[in-house]
Amino acid sequence: MKLASYAARAQAVVLALLLPAIAQADPYTFNYINIMTEWQYSSGGTISAINNSNQVTGYVSFGPELPGAPFLFDKHGTAYLGSQLANIHDINDAGVMAGTAPGGTAALLANGQTSTLLNDGRSSTALAINNHGVAVGYAMNTGVFSYHAMVYNNGAVTELGTLGGRDSFATDINDAGVIVGNSHTSDSNFATHAFIYKDGVMTDLGVPAGATASAALSVADDGSVLGTAYLPNGTAKGFLYHDGVTTDLSGIFTRSVADMNSTCTILGESEEGFMLYNRLGQVVDLSLVVSQTTGSTLTQVFAISDNGTVGGEICGDLGCTLALMIPSAVPEPATYGMLLIGLGVVGWLGRRGQARSYSSTMGTPTWR
Repeated sequence: MKLASYAARAQAVVLALLLPAIAQADPYTFNYINIMTEWQYSSGGTISAINNSNQVTGYVSFGPELPGAPFLFDKHGTAYLGSQLANIHDINDAGVMAGTAPGGTAALLANGQTSTLLNDGRSSTALAINNHGVAVGYAMNTGVFSYHAMVYNNGAVTELGTLGGRDSFATDINDAGVIVGNSHTSDSNFATHAFIYKDGVMTDLGVPAGATASAALSVADDGSVLGTAYLPNGTAKGFLYHDGVTTDLSGIFTRSVADMNSTCTILGESEEGFMLYNRLGQVVDLSLVVSQTTGSTLTQVFAISDNGTVGGEICGDLGCTLALMIPSAVPEPATYGMLLIGLGVVGWLGRRGQARSYSSTMGTPTWR
């Protein structure tokens, strides 16, 4: 067989092996969480958090007259954990879950064991946990009917105080120990201000222009804070705070913001549908992705993991279910390099074979 024929076959093999890694048919794959209930069209559930192993925590309602339950969904299926935690608000990459024990106390659940975090009789909860096992939340004050932000760290409990008002709540913590939350101020016990707590200092983030109150939802690894600002007409808009600068997100998320991961990718809703927005200014229309890929409708979004997996609710003709949208793998730079090298080699072989098959008849070139 001629060398050119070998080259052509080699080129086909290279393309067959390497192009599938590049030409992804869909940007996401879908993993459906089978907790659908029969009593309503909705899935009857919410997602509270997703870790980098795509373990999912949330809460499912079984019916109008039946108690609901928190759940953990992973590769083994769905486990209902109501006997161990009444609510699960967060899960870290080690699979440790933070929430509230059935007795109304902040607690962690790890390896099937529940550990309460506050044992002085006060009502409390844990709303978030980082990858070092430090949890944050709030606890009731026994003297007056109020709540204060709390940090739970290896058996130690620290109260963060307030911005001068009655209540405060810690809502998230990153791996560097930066905490965000909401607090009443000395001016008002009715409207809250978002705060950031770092190096023992609670800083008031204020409210964006035109708003009357603010609340912090998430904090990224670089200290960026995602928040919601509440307007006098009862509507809300998202904002991003970083290094003293507050950016209005209502031009992208015209309805609401839902969550932000450690890399500052933000999940929210606009008039057009549900969107992702990252620090590079890129926007992904998740509603369009779901419609084009599954033929169904994305009706809610809840959370985004650090690796970009999105948790939401997808509805079709047969009803609704909770689902994970898992980003499809992107080829490593080395893969592209292999493709270029491979194509270059087989191209050179092909040209060499063609050159050897070239002859001259009466001085006129012809190809055999």
